[in-house]
Amino acid sequence: MLIRKVNCLKIIVLLLFIIFGFFSCVPLKKQMLLTDKKAKTYKKRQLEDTTVKLLPYEYKIRNGDVISIDITNITPGEYQLDKVAVAGEVNSGYLVNDSGYVDVPVIGMVKVAGLNTEQCRNTIKAKATEYLHNVVVNVKLLSFEVNILGDVASQLTINSPDGKLSIIDAIALARGPSLYTNFERIKIIRQNESGDKMHVFYVDATDIDLVKNREHFYLMPKDILVFEPHKSKTLTNVQRNLGLATSIISAVFLVYSASIILKVK
Repeated sequence: MLIRKVNCLKIIVLLLFIIFGFFSCVPLKKQMLLTDKKAKTYKKRQLEDTTVKLLPYEYKIRNGDVISIDITNITPGEYQLDKVAVAGEVNSGYLVNDSGYVDVPVIGMVKVAGLNTEQCRNTIKAKATEYLHNVVVNVKLLSFEVNILGDVASQLTINSPDGKLSIIDAIALARGPSLYTNFERIKIIRQNESGDKMHVFYVDATDIDLVKNREHFYLMPKDILVFEPHKSKTLTNVQRNLGLATSIISAVFLVYSASIILKVK
């Protein structure tokens, strides 16, 4: 009678493992990035050849940004502008003030807000050529930082010197997702330009249509990306705990049955 009970328990445990195993699996098509969501099966998504027209994107420098300005010239002249500019930059870069200007030594105030990094470089170069010949100017964003949190291999802060950082770039720099990362529901927490409001929204990185939306596909300074796990991760943890519990119960039953057999003998 006791042996029958033990066998029934094993059958029940096996069925529970099968059920939990079925529901805890993450379908492969939910792990594929930027695919045609209309294709229902994993194989069709693999074979789908989709073309999406991309609109050009350039981040525009905003008030409060910090930029690096490196000015050099091949033949230094009377003003030695390269040395002055580097000395004025220190390590923190140049702060774009509330009026959208940066104060560059010798050159003076330069309006940079509303320009991308290339336009900013050309504007400063045009000003610098009034003092020097053969001027070389490099401009980088120092304050374009994005925080990556949640169910990814590496939680970190990413800096983008040119302001072109997409969600796919962020996933790659975070060294990829875990097995249970939910790409269909990536949370983005974004601060508005004035810094007095936070906007929270979700994007689906498995949908190719995401790239059509520049506002959501490309990231902004101080964005926080939170990668949430699939519900199957919770089921897997339950399955693991259930396995441990059933192992303990089975061991107890075996010890109990062995003691009964010894008593009978």
